[in-house]
Amino acid sequence: MMVKPFKALFPSNLHYRSATNLNEGGMSFESRMCESSIILLKNGRKEVKMERAARVHFQGDRAVCTDIIGEKIIIENIAIEKIDFMKHELLLRSKD
Repeated sequence: MMVKPFKALFPSNLHYRSATNLNEGGMSFESRMCESSIILLKNGRKEVKMERAARVHFQGDRAVCTDIIGEKIIIENIAIEKIDFMKHELLLRSKD
């Protein structure tokens, strides 16, 4: 089985960061390819802590989340509940 390179799967004129409504082959893309929402699950409720995190660094039971322009938030006393790459979501569970 031959595996095609990533770029070979898409039209050559596609700009990956600006592809918002591509429906070729039943696929669709968002404009954010590498950023994810950071969602905190606490007492059965979900709260979006950061919309477009570009980097998350875990230090014990805390997460340092940084967006594309360098703004940071720190979420403490958490555990990773789920990471969903298709939905661009990182779900953190509060230990409180």
